[in-house]
Amino acid sequence: MDKTCTDGSRCRVLLVGCGIVGGRLLDLLAQAGDRYDVTVVARRQAALTERANLALTLASILGSSPSLHVRTHDISDVDQTTELIEALAPQVIVNASSRQTFWEISTLPEATYRALDEAKIGPWLPNHLALTRRLMLAVAQSSQRPVVVNVAFPDAVNAALGRVGLAPAVGAGNIANAIPTLRRAAAAQLECRPEEIDLRFVAHHYASNAIASTGSPGQAPVILRVFRGGRDVSGEVDEEALFRSFVQEFRRTRGVPGQVVAATNAFAMVQALFADRMSHLHAPGPQGCVGGYPVLVGQGRVSLDLSDAVQRSDAERVNEAGQRLEGIESIGEDGEIRFTDRNMDVMHRILGYQHSRMHVDDVDDFADELQARYQALRSRLGLALAS
Repeated sequence: MDKTCTDGSRCRVLLVGCGIVGGRLLDLLAQAGDRYDVTVVARRQAALTERANLALTLASILGSSPSLHVRTHDISDVDQTTELIEALAPQVIVNASSRQTFWEISTLPEATYRALDEAKIGPWLPNHLALTRRLMLAVAQSSQRPVVVNVAFPDAVNAALGRVGLAPAVGAGNIANAIPTLRRAAAAQLECRPEEIDLRFVAHHYASNAIASTGSPGQAPVILRVFRGGRDVSGEVDEEALFRSFVQEFRRTRGVPGQVVAATNAFAMVQALFADRMSHLHAPGPQGCVGGYPVLVGQGRVSLDLSDAVQRSDAERVNEAGQRLEGIESIGEDGEIRFTDRNMDVMHRILGYQHSRMHVDDVDDFADELQARYQALRSRLGLALAS
């Protein structure tokens, strides 16, 4: 990524997708005034234009004068996306597109939703991988080298694409969503300000979501190190109490309204990428890794930020264990993805969809079938087709 934005010029951002997370991220970018030159693309022109006008309205209220451009575009067209990237020369691309958002199944009748939710997100991987793969093919085909931040199930998508040389630089959300609460809870226990607390947390999406939902990572392992003033004080905090606080005194709004947290973390990642100084953050899928890690971000670069107390091999084992609980048995070095029988059996029972393995390069066919079977389920339930 070139660093021309450090001289006071606007940083060029291409935002792909303008749904719940993408739309809120657009608001934040627009409200940042003259810092960013943003182009947002999506397939539905009317909805995209209206959402962009909302972002401009909010920015105007706050006295911001953003540089915001709207383009109707289908990211699945690799050649046209390559042309778009060449024309815009973005320094950062944020992918907020997916064939089907993870929370779509929550719109089903309660009993059906609860039953289908037992499959977790792993078997739904094709929905999130398909468009991200096509975007990364376009990036690879172009002469530009933007930093790509992916918010579509990056714990698995980035790793799968990494096996075929197409990994985004980093993800956003997921593990990062847990950090503010962990910091507040640790500060409360240590009777200090949250700003005094530094963390190194390793956890797969399965674990961070379980903590936020139930106050415990359940069967998923995690690694947590707590520092105060540069000193490791992990032994002075009650880790189980930290996690319980997510559903007790620090419980927050979740679900669709809570997606603003993921969007804000994506914005924080963009901010950090353009900075001259390096920032300590947490993110899913850095450098094509499975799961979530502490990262060091800045000057157009992202690297792992494990402390001396955390070995990379241990962090990888923790995330791979979480991945299996999510429904993905393994992501092979050859790009073949294997799904767990237990999770896929749920998909077969409710949707009639069952595949034990899939290669990254074949994901479009799997995504097409998954979409067809989900729409058929909605039809059987007498519901309108999902948009």
